[in-house]
Amino acid sequence: MEDAAALAWGHLIAGSGALWLAARTAGGSLAGFARSPLAVFLAYFGFAFLVVPGFNLAFGIAFWQASYRPESIERSLLLSLLFAAAAWAGWLACRPAEPAAPGDVRPLGRGPWLATLLALALVGFSGLGLLAKSVRDAGGLSNYFLLRNLLATGEGPSLLLTAVWQAIPALLVVELRARRLAQRPTGWLPWLLAGALALAVAVGLFQGSRTKALFPILAAGLCWAALRTGELPRRSKLGLLAAAASLAVLGGLLGIARESVAAGQAVRSEAFAGPRLVTEAFREYENLWYLVEHEARLEPLGGSSFLAGVVFWVPRSLWPDKPFGGGPELVNFIWPWGYEPGRTDNRSSITPGLMAEGYMNFGWPGIPLVGAFYGLGLGLLARFWSCCRRGYQVGLAVCLTLRGAEFLGMEFFGGLFNLLAVALPFLVAWAAEARLAEGSERTEPVPAG
Repeated sequence: MEDAAALAWGHLIAGSGALWLAARTAGGSLAGFARSPLAVFLAYFGFAFLVVPGFNLAFGIAFWQASYRPESIERSLLLSLLFAAAAWAGWLACRPAEPAAPGDVRPLGRGPWLATLLALALVGFSGLGLLAKSVRDAGGLSNYFLLRNLLATGEGPSLLLTAVWQAIPALLVVELRARRLAQRPTGWLPWLLAGALALAVAVGLFQGSRTKALFPILAAGLCWAALRTGELPRRSKLGLLAAAASLAVLGGLLGIARESVAAGQAVRSEAFAGPRLVTEAFREYENLWYLVEHEARLEPLGGSSFLAGVVFWVPRSLWPDKPFGGGPELVNFIWPWGYEPGRTDNRSSITPGLMAEGYMNFGWPGIPLVGAFYGLGLGLLARFWSCCRRGYQVGLAVCLTLRGAEFLGMEFFGGLFNLLAVALPFLVAWAAEARLAEGSERTEPVPAG
C-alpha cells in the first residue's frame, strides 16, 4: 500500500507540473492554448498519462489485470517522462522563433465556399451510406461495435469519407467567425453549423466511437477560441471547465455502454458507478504498464505496426500478409490469437497509445525515438500556425493540434488515418479557393479579435 500511495503521488505531482507548464506555454489564455500545439500536448499528456494513472492507483483501479508490480509502474512512469523530454527536445529543434498566432484572417469568397459545401456534402453523405452498409454487412450494430477495424473487408480506406464529419463543424465555425470579423453577412451559416454539429456527434455515437462523437465539439470550441482575443470572463472559464469535465464523464459512459453492447449484454446501471466512470475514457497509460510487466515474452515488432499506418490504403485482399496496426497486435499480446483477419469472433481492438506502440516495436528505446519525432511534428505544426491567413487554415491548424494531442492515446494506424480525415474538409476549401477565387471576391485582411 505504501508503494502504491507513493507512486500515486508521484504521478499526480508530475501531472500537476505538466498542466502548469501547459498554462504557462499558453500564456494563461484560452486563445493562446488553442493556438499552441505544445500547450495542448502538455495538457493532454499531463492529465491522461499522469493525473489519471495517479488517481486510479489511489483507488486501486486497473483494467487488464488486478494489480501490477511497483517496479513496473515506476519504470513506466520514468519512460513516460523520458517520452515527454524527447518530445520537448524535438519541439525545440524546429519551433518558430516567435510564438505561433494566426495573422489576419479572411473568409472564403462565394464561389469557393459553395463549391466546398457541395464537395463535402457529396463526400460526407456518401460516407453515411458506406457506414450503413458496414453495419449491415457486420450483421448488426453490436457486431459492428465488436469488429470496428473491419479487417479483411477492404472497407477501411472508404471510411475516410465518414470521418470527414468530425471536422466539418470546425470548418463552419472558422468561416462564420471570419465572416463576422470581416463584417459580412452570415445568413443561414449558424443554422448549418448547428445541424452539422448534431449530425457529426450522431455519426460518432452510431459508430460506437466516443472519440468521433466528442471531437466535433472540442474542435469547434477550440476554433472559436483560436480566433478570439482578450481574456474570457470568469463565468465563461468556469463553464468551459465544467464542459470539459462533462465530456470526460460522457467518454466514460460511451465506453462502458459500447463494451456492453458489443458483448451482447444489457447495460447495467451499476457499471457506471464509482471512480471508473471518470477515468475509463483515459486508460491507454495501462498498456505500457502491461507491456513492461510482461516484457519477458515481448517480441519487438521492428516497426511493422508503423508500416501498417503508411500502407493502410492497400486492401488486405491484395496483400493478405499486410502488417497489423498496433491495436490488433496488442490484443494478440494480451490474448494470443485473439485477433485475425476474416474471423467473426475477434476480440475488440485495443488502442495502444503512442508510447506503448513505440515500446512494442523497439523496446524501451522506441519511447524516446517516437517522442522525438512527435516533438518535431509539434514544432512543424507551430510553424504552420504562424502562416495562417484564412479561416480554413486556422481550422486546419486547430484540428491537427487537437488530433496531434489525441495521437498520444491512439495507435499510429488510427492516428494517421484520423489526421487525414480531419484535414480533408480544409484541404477541399483550400483547393476550391485556389481554383475558383476571383479577384472581386477577395476581401481585405481583417485583424483577428
